[in-house]
Amino acid sequence: ELLDAAINSVLKQTYWNIELIIVDDCSPDNVMHYLREKESLDGRIHVVSMEENGGTYLAKNRGMAIAKGEFVAFHDSDDWLHPQRLEKQVARLVGTDRIGNISMSTRLTDNLEAAESIRRLRIGLCEPSLLFWKDRALSTVGYFDTVRKGGDSEYRRRLERAFGQDLEVIDPYRCL
Repeated sequence: ELLDAAINSVLKQTYWNIELIIVDDCSPDNVMHYLREKESLDGRIHVVSMEENGGTYLAKNRGMAIAKGEFVAFHDSDDWLHPQRLEKQVARLVGTDRIGNISMSTRLTDNLEAAESIRRLRIGLCEPSLLFWKDRALSTVGYFDTVRKGGDSEYRRRLERAFGQDLEVIDPYRCL
């Protein structure tokens, strides 16, 4: 159910010009059959299977290497993507010299209620929401380090240092 929600939230973006690359990192279950079925139903989906489990960042590198678009964005298999996130992120980059941006997030329950109490509601950077110009980023900083944890924030900081700019944070509570 979570994987289906994650995939559908990408496919239902208001930014329609997308290529959804799904990299299966040797899932132990029968997920490839499901993914191949999804791929056959929508030409925007491209499924790739890793030969052996290498972790999140090796899988992200594989996806980046075959991506055809100008931009690269990421989305975790257990997350939901706001329908306008990609549109808003891309709009904030086009016509600028900025390398990329990132959005805010919060955790919700299955009933779309705050996972924490209102007094402790955590709204913070959503590291996997990084969106950037593919060719500029790869030619300057390369790919993710193939660590098991923390690669998203390390890559963001590497982009910021290399391009001499803090990535803009797209705040979902602010109108563009």
